[in-house]
Amino acid sequence: MKKLLGLMLLMSLPLILFTAYSKHEYLNSSVSSAQEAPTKDDVYIDMQIQKYGYKSNLGEEIFEIPLFVSKTGDNKEINKLNDSIAPLLNYYNGNYGFKQDEDTCEVKSYPFTSDNYLQVITTATIYPNSNSQGEIFSYNYDIKNEKILTLQDAYKKDKKTETQVINEIKTSFNKRRSNKKIKLLKIEVNCFLIDEDNIKYFIKINISNPKSKDINIICTYNSHENSLEEYDGICLINPKQPDKFEPYLCYERNDIKEKYYTKKESNYIK
Repeated sequence: MKKLLGLMLLMSLPLILFTAYSKHEYLNSSVSSAQEAPTKDDVYIDMQIQKYGYKSNLGEEIFEIPLFVSKTGDNKEINKLNDSIAPLLNYYNGNYGFKQDEDTCEVKSYPFTSDNYLQVITTATIYPNSNSQGEIFSYNYDIKNEKILTLQDAYKKDKKTETQVINEIKTSFNKRRSNKKIKLLKIEVNCFLIDEDNIKYFIKINISNPKSKDINIICTYNSHENSLEEYDGICLINPKQPDKFEPYLCYERNDIKEKYYTKKESNYIK
């Protein structure tokens, strides 16, 4: 009887070992799956408002207000990011002091999706406006680390300090400036775009121009190329660079592309 029991135990040992190994393999698989980093398939950029129209004798109105969406349920960082976008709704609702029957508003967005980041750059301008190109905003999200990116994150990735970036912008400004009577009064660096190994900063510059009143202009500073480009008021970014969107956004329109590629260089600085 003892021999029979021993033989049965010996025969069942491989099954026990296989079962134990299978459970161990399953547990490891589950842990590995749970630790997988989020991907761009888990989050995406949408538009909560996308509306276009014309006002008689006033011109076109554009509202492209972004929304970040998580497919995996509640995401606190995505919620925070969307909360930060909420003030743009004030432009749409007419709460920034402009008169609905006398002014027009343009809120233009440029979304960028990569394996690592979701990013949107947005300009907001009220017309007529002779002394300002409006406001600029950036919304930047780190997909894999599930966190909002800040300007300090951009400086760190750029391996530069805020002071270095501002000094570089001043140098680029002086190189572009041909009229020495134009004075640089103030630089505001609030927005950025992480583009592969390069950082682009979107800035507001307040200048004193002897031909007109002091004016606030929007510029793009390319940190890698050390170059400064003025916003032409038509399209902030080369239309080929942002995401293809459906329905298409303003920068994808043929008339906007034509104006952008045939534009004359802005000359607020020169």
